[in-house]
Amino acid sequence: MRYTNTTTAIRSAVLTVAALAAATGVCDDQGNSQGQAPTSGTQNVNVVNTPSVNVSSLPAVILYGTPTVNANVTFPSNLGVTLTQPGPLTNVGRLASQQYNLASIPYTIGACATKIGAFGADGTIPCFDMTQHQGQILIVTDIEWYATGSSGSACYVGFGFGNGFLLSVSHGGPDGVASKSEHLTTGIKMAGTPAASSNCSGLALYAQGYLVPNQ
Repeated sequence: MRYTNTTTAIRSAVLTVAALAAATGVCDDQGNSQGQAPTSGTQNVNVVNTPSVNVSSLPAVILYGTPTVNANVTFPSNLGVTLTQPGPLTNVGRLASQQYNLASIPYTIGACATKIGAFGADGTIPCFDMTQHQGQILIVTDIEWYATGSSGSACYVGFGFGNGFLLSVSHGGPDGVASKSEHLTTGIKMAGTPAASSNCSGLALYAQGYLVPNQ
């Protein structure tokens, strides 16, 4: 009887120790899972669907100070840029101060000794006189004129100075008015003040030209 009791006591002790050990292991696992330190490395995040973001109003942007903008523009090497220089036959590239719009109309015929004027920047028509432009010549490139004759009759208009002279012809319409525009590709060189004349009445002539050195 004594031997049996001793064996039973040993078995009870072993079972008790095993139960305590198992309970201790469970507590350790729970403690480790609850107090585990976060991982310091970069974690990958997978986004299954792209989220939609709606902005109801734009946020205000305030700039302090004046920003500096540097723009460096470089033209490609294959882009050809040609600058037109003054040519001997046209008024392209001439200074505005060298350009003249002349008028031989009843007003200037009566007000000017030269019977021709030049439109000014202010709209007036001061008299034009080549004696005020010593060392230069006038090259006329365009003229336009109107005169009154009779229906079907020819009106002749002459304009120029010396050898630089243009003769233009047009016939009167049903109302007797004749008109014509002339473009002179090479221009007419005039060393003096040009004059206009016609066999028809009421001549009004307008001319465009420019001054160049008399070389």
